[in-house]
Amino acid sequence: MIVKHGKHMKMQLGKYLFVMHLIGMFFCFFLLLFIPYDNHLRWHLGYIIVWVTYLSAIISFFLLPMGMRFRKWVKRYLGVHVFGSLMMVIFYIVGRLWDTFFGLAALPLLMIGFTMIPCQEYCRSEHYSIKEIKSGILGFPTVGLYQNNGLIEECLQRYDFVLSVKRMEEYDDLSAIIGYDCDNGSETFRTIIFPIDENKFKEHLVDIKKLAEKSNAEIWNLLD
Repeated sequence: MIVKHGKHMKMQLGKYLFVMHLIGMFFCFFLLLFIPYDNHLRWHLGYIIVWVTYLSAIISFFLLPMGMRFRKWVKRYLGVHVFGSLMMVIFYIVGRLWDTFFGLAALPLLMIGFTMIPCQEYCRSEHYSIKEIKSGILGFPTVGLYQNNGLIEECLQRYDFVLSVKRMEEYDDLSAIIGYDCDNGSETFRTIIFPIDENKFKEHLVDIKKLAEKSNAEIWNLLD
């Protein structure tokens, strides 16, 4: 009796996980279609959805009940996720063991990095934060200015060729922020004044130049 009950619970769990996977896929497609690439859900909710969707597919593959309708097709669909995961593991192992295939080891790391690991936050002020922006395989690392807007972390600006910012101060009246210890690939860290809104930033350019002299800072090169 206990064995039967355990088997029934296992089959039910397989069904529930598959339904959870389908719901997760719906949310993943929704995020891809309606949330701009540089924006994120707050509290890493987008990455949580991706992880739940992925893991529910892998686990449900091994728990689907024998009598389930369309089990054959569902099993094949879930098998794609299992086979893909195994291939990523094989690519990584082969790339690590043989230098000739070192690029294969980078492939799974890139896929996990871009889809399953949240962007790094470098610093935060009262209303804004500066975070990493993932720029693709061939893209140059960069950061962006973010502001919370409901459930969304909205990217207000991209600061290309800036790798990190250790500390920031906001000047909303000038539509500017000062970033301290900015790393842009040079040998020394810099203090840079960045725009929040470019048009308002240009309107206050005279005051911003005074602030730059006072703070011994450079002005971000978005200005013409």
